[in-house]
Amino acid sequence: MALYEVANSIWKHQNLLRDIKDGLPYLALFLELVDSGAIALLRPWNELVRKSYLLASEQRIPAHGAAFIALSLRSGWRSRPSWSKQRGRHSRGSRAATSSLE
Repeated sequence: MALYEVANSIWKHQNLLRDIKDGLPYLALFLELVDSGAIALLRPWNELVRKSYLLASEQRIPAHGAAFIALSLRSGWRSRPSWSKQRGRHSRGSRAATSSLE
């Protein structure tokens, strides 16, 4: 789906915003990056969807965005985003969300 999101964004810039004349070169460049491996495509798996859903429910954020957070936690990236910090300390909710993902 992410490929279609990028294609849709390029289409929008060409056809609605009209800030580019021809979107095909942009799309071609993007697809070259995918083909070369510079952009890796990930297939969702059941556990990622489950963890994303739990995180989204606990943090009251969209599941789509929670998927990226769940992926970063799975890959070992432990830095907390700014929205999860409260006066220099982790908020109670962010600890709960992280614990459900580990």
